[in-house]
Amino acid sequence: MTCVNSVIEVLKNEEVKIIGICGMGGVDKTTVVKEIIIRLAGLKVSDNVVMAVVSQSQSIRKIQSEIADELGFTYDREDSETRRALRLYLRLKQINKILILLDDVWTELDFKAIGLPYGPHKECKVLLTSRNLEVCNAMESQQIFTIPVLTPKESWELFREIIGKPLDYPDLAKRVTKKCAGLPIAILTVAKALENKRNISSMNDKVYSSIQWSYDRLESDDAKNCLLLCPLFLEDYDIPIEYLGRGYFGNTDSVEEARNRVHYLVDKLQRRFLLLDSKLKDHTKMHDIVRDVAIQIASRDPHRFLIRCDAEKKGWPKMGLLDPRLN
Repeated sequence: MTCVNSVIEVLKNEEVKIIGICGMGGVDKTTVVKEIIIRLAGLKVSDNVVMAVVSQSQSIRKIQSEIADELGFTYDREDSETRRALRLYLRLKQINKILILLDDVWTELDFKAIGLPYGPHKECKVLLTSRNLEVCNAMESQQIFTIPVLTPKESWELFREIIGKPLDYPDLAKRVTKKCAGLPIAILTVAKALENKRNISSMNDKVYSSIQWSYDRLESDDAKNCLLLCPLFLEDYDIPIEYLGRGYFGNTDSVEEARNRVHYLVDKLQRRFLLLDSKLKDHTKMHDIVRDVAIQIASRDPHRFLIRCDAEKKGWPKMGLLDPRLN
């Protein structure tokens, strides 16, 4: 993996203390981290490598316990978080070179509250993964790597590797692999379903839940509604950001206000990897699986709008149809 090699090279730089790896949910950031751990075993970049899974709960006690377990010590049940943080901090300061891997970080972490060496502690490095670019920046990552979706060739190679045997259904396999749109978790799920002769549709929950979690973590209804407008457009479509502003913010005081607001929201959604960059100026794109999830979310909520755009649609719907509040 190119990204793995790049991260390892940066880890060799003594001046870099915090590194971020980010990408949309399901793009397999954790696998990249595990591969980095394997590669580091044969190098002298760090004397110790410890890992904690942060996840949505972001429990300080859980993070402290996972790191302590890997360092070979335990806490007393009665210890407060503050005392636990102090014990962990003193233990980490005794280690010559250590790399701390924080996987699946959703919001900014307080290193001091956890007990991680903060400030210019030259022997400690932190590598974090997140599906939110803003988190990597907030935690002052000196270098950030973005994991892209797989190319069609890489997707097919991954599918073949998972199956590990000659295929009796190559045409079907290629069609469903294409539908996964380069998302490793989707390819893995579909490959296992076909391998075990299971119904592919029954595996959707596992694949879609990763995107659903990112959607649920959006702080504002405006951001959610902006995202749910995007399935109006065809798959792999370059979506004009201006249309998103007209669709949802048509009742704002001015065109300029609507334009600024929707550009801000699209930028936020791109930083969460729920929308993607477009090669066209003032446009954005939506991953096929994110689009499918957005359609499911909107269809489950009778108070949400949902109009599916297809090849037979020749014109734009009336703006009032996009949001019941505009009727």
